[in-house]
Amino acid sequence: MIWTTSPTEHSPPFLPISPDQFAEAHDPRKDLSLNPMVHLADQSPCHEFTPIQKAIQGVGGAQNSGILITLHNSSGKVYIEKRIPLRLITQGDIRREVCAMQQCSAQPHPNIVRLITFELQSPYHIPHGSLWLQHCELGSLDALMLRYMRRGHHLADESFMWKVFFGLALAIAYLHTGSSEQDTRERAHVGKGAKMVAGWNPIIHRDLKPSNKILSLLDWYSSPLVLTNGALPVTHPPTRAEYAVPLQSAPVYKVTVIVSVCNSPQKQLKAKVLAYQSIQQQRSK
Repeated sequence: MIWTTSPTEHSPPFLPISPDQFAEAHDPRKDLSLNPMVHLADQSPCHEFTPIQKAIQGVGGAQNSGILITLHNSSGKVYIEKRIPLRLITQGDIRREVCAMQQCSAQPHPNIVRLITFELQSPYHIPHGSLWLQHCELGSLDALMLRYMRRGHHLADESFMWKVFFGLALAIAYLHTGSSEQDTRERAHVGKGAKMVAGWNPIIHRDLKPSNKILSLLDWYSSPLVLTNGALPVTHPPTRAEYAVPLQSAPVYKVTVIVSVCNSPQKQLKAKVLAYQSIQQQRSK
């Protein structure tokens, strides 16, 4: 279940599943070791990896119990272990993130971090679960920013930031539409947006920040920005067309999702939603 050479080589045959199926399979009250969907090895995945050191983080990481650089014992390859507090497992929050990452594993994208394996039912003496992820050599974007600040360095021009924003746009387009990187690039060059792939279950990341953008080293000009760590990503209906926002096609996820995204006071949010509804009504006339 380990693959690192490229997004298209040696990918495990994951198939997208519904969040309800995933939640049922990962019910902490069940013996997950008997479930073939999570039984990824003959023993717990935690025995397959050896922690090397803590990963350098910036200001992020409030929702995890540590980020470690680990060595895969049999292959000698390096991966990232994201440790998950038990409360997120028992509450079911982490299941949506893993479900979304498994969906993306069916059609790997160079701007989306790859899930290698995971352990959501740890032994009683281990107070956390774990996700093992693709290792990106340059670390997170916020850690890079902090290093530049401490040393008083500055970017020579804006080209790197344009690269970061374009990589982020490719990642978001893939999450929303399932469109491949190549197809999205080709359409962007002729002024067209990403095309929705039939049967794709749209994903909203909901936690875009520098600590969730990591850099992979191919060379300075081709190294991709890789998006990771969705905060409770939403992957399924209900959707409500009346909550569509300006410049975004309907249907869009209902108001409860907008609340968690913008963190606005309830009165201000209600005013914004009413404004969006008014715009949609005018469009339909």
